[in-house]
Amino acid sequence: MSCRIFVKILISVRLIHLTSAEEYCNSESFKPRCQPNEIIQIQESIYGRRNVGRCIKQEGNLIESLLENSGFIGCYTDVGYLIEPLCSGRVECDVLVATVDASTPCHRSFMRYLEVSYKCVKEEFCISESFKPKCSANEIIVVRQALFGRRQIGRCLKSEEPLSENNYMDKKFIGCYADVRSVVDAHCSGKQSCEVSVVKLEVDSLCHRYLIRYLDVEYVCLREEYCNDELFHPSCSQNEIIYITSAYYGRKSMSKCLLDEGDPDEIFLKTPGFINCFADVRHILEPKCAARQSCEVSIALLKVQTTCLKQLKHYLEVHYRCQEGFVLLNFLFRISRDDFETTPSYLCLYIRYNLFS
Repeated sequence: MSCRIFVKILISVRLIHLTSAEEYCNSESFKPRCQPNEIIQIQESIYGRRNVGRCIKQEGNLIESLLENSGFIGCYTDVGYLIEPLCSGRVECDVLVATVDASTPCHRSFMRYLEVSYKCVKEEFCISESFKPKCSANEIIVVRQALFGRRQIGRCLKSEEPLSENNYMDKKFIGCYADVRSVVDAHCSGKQSCEVSVVKLEVDSLCHRYLIRYLDVEYVCLREEYCNDELFHPSCSQNEIIYITSAYYGRKSMSKCLLDEGDPDEIFLKTPGFINCFADVRHILEPKCAARQSCEVSIALLKVQTTCLKQLKHYLEVHYRCQEGFVLLNFLFRISRDDFETTPSYLCLYIRYNLFS
């Protein structure tokens, strides 16, 4: 039995887990719902056939030859660019899997499913609290909105007396707030974590000064970019290995690495090859980094063809996580060294780098 098949069987019987994300089959919907004072934060969204899980098991008996077919299992694509605009920053959303329009390397005859992991993060931060966002490794905070005052009666103002008609008509009692995004940006944007004490915000909110105010923030964690003169240098803890979810090279969006180009005119944004042009380079990074504790990749040395105009700057966007090492000592007798030379499985790479080195 090859290492690839062995690994996939282990995954199918749930002896190991590469992700804690929930599966949503083709006929189902992804319907996350948070508490009224919380918002959805998408951590990962994959479309295709990554593992043998609930959705694929519904198709019937699995034969060994199919498990070795890369068009049957292990084929998927990152659809964060589709799911995040529909759900991130909202209290709830509804995404029908059958409507997801994304190409994958899976055979067309096989059904695909959506795999999403998300969490609900607090949206309101009362006067005695702090705004303390924290993103995963290699992700950065991007503040979409930050308001200080009394925008609406929510969690922080529930202890007050019921809203009277006179108060409702008083624009300094409710519906009064100031935009403090620049203040929060200075503390948080571009960082992996930060802390902003609400009571220390010295801002005129246009509300009556004797009234309680709160901070209302909407933010997302986005994948970090690595500019052309930088290094991709992930490092995990002693018992963890690098697991790359996605990697793109090109000009996916106007962000950190392209800031010095200024604010482009609409005509440039619509020019083919100026933006939203990139190539999937996960297959290039995996041999250098997958299943290792650390690695180093120079962005300038990436020789990749993209649909971007050649004279424009390119950058690397990577999403990875540090995954706990796999405990497989009881199964090693079933795997031969020869398998490691021909199979790209993360588990095989882990065994190769960590148990036979």
